[in-house]
Amino acid sequence: MGSAWAHLACWWGWIGGNHDQLTVLITLGAVLVALWYAFLTRRLARTAADQAEAAHRPYLEIRSTHTTVEAAEGKGLDRKFEFGFLNHGSVPGVVVGWDLTIKRGDATIGEKHDGPDVMGVKSAVFPGVGDLVPALTELLHGLPKETIEVAARVTYTGLRGKTYWTRLRMLLIANPQAVRYFFVDAVVGGDA
Repeated sequence: MGSAWAHLACWWGWIGGNHDQLTVLITLGAVLVALWYAFLTRRLARTAADQAEAAHRPYLEIRSTHTTVEAAEGKGLDRKFEFGFLNHGSVPGVVVGWDLTIKRGDATIGEKHDGPDVMGVKSAVFPGVGDLVPALTELLHGLPKETIEVAARVTYTGLRGKTYWTRLRMLLIANPQAVRYFFVDAVVGGDA
């Protein structure tokens, strides 16, 4: 037991003789631990914000209708495409841009692009609410005699300003009996 006390007294003497250096090392270690905790706390806060955004974000669906309408001056029938948005999310989505492209083969036969004012103002689409957007109407003259691809994309933001987008692609296939409308795909993404 006596040697243990002697050993402890030796260490205590060394600490007493080098206390300035030890104070610097302990302080430096405490600063490093505090920086590490600050880094982890910031990362945890960012993760929590991302989770809240994922749980409370807009999910806009592009809705499409197409009808056959009487052509101007009674010259046959035209194909009318109308598009709208329906928000399946829990917060409003603010539309910041949209694109509509209609192609026959490789040739573009109808195209519209616009920025934030789809309907003359920035439009918010509220949860559970949706409507056709008059600005997203396209008229094709005459019934198609070949396959037509219709692609629509809307870009919108959520509460924190993060950008999302939804794309819809469809094929309009003409055959002698009728014109058939086939859904190709719909994709939702973030950071457009």
